[in-house]
Amino acid sequence: MSFLIQSNNVYKETELSINNSDFHCSPIKGNIGSLPTLFNQDGSFNHEANSYLFYQKAVKDAKDLSPCAQALHAYYQFLEDEGLEWDKFPPIKRLKPTYLFRSHLLKQIKKGELAHSTASVRMNQIVNFYKWLMHDGYLRINNEKEAPFKVEFVSVQSTGMLAHISPTFAVTTSDL
Repeated sequence: MSFLIQSNNVYKETELSINNSDFHCSPIKGNIGSLPTLFNQDGSFNHEANSYLFYQKAVKDAKDLSPCAQALHAYYQFLEDEGLEWDKFPPIKRLKPTYLFRSHLLKQIKKGELAHSTASVRMNQIVNFYKWLMHDGYLRINNEKEAPFKVEFVSVQSTGMLAHISPTFAVTTSDL
């Protein structure tokens, strides 16, 4: 079973010193405070998920990582329960981990175990996580069939007071 813990202070910059096989890590600057940390069922550090959480806090200056951390924890727990890998996407859409997780969330809603709004937040967090993984090179996609989901760019008609200046704007969405 994967588990989520809240770490103590985390720093953007540290210094590693080695003295006779003793390692010591000293903070230098950039204390970003406490950070949720995800560990796999075998107790190993979940590098991808934790890098994303660090990015959210240190770079995007996220104030509340709880929804993101809970979504990642639920997703990785689902992957473990189903024997799936986060980076393996068969060409058939319904067999991809992201679509299977979506089905899992819909079943939880139907059983009354999860609110629709919570499921929606979790799915959006996972979509954003995969977008970040692709952007930062953790996940390479060679063709559309290997992608975790389908991304679409939708043009929306502007109806505001300044619609004459910019009559349409583009929105990125996924099929999840």
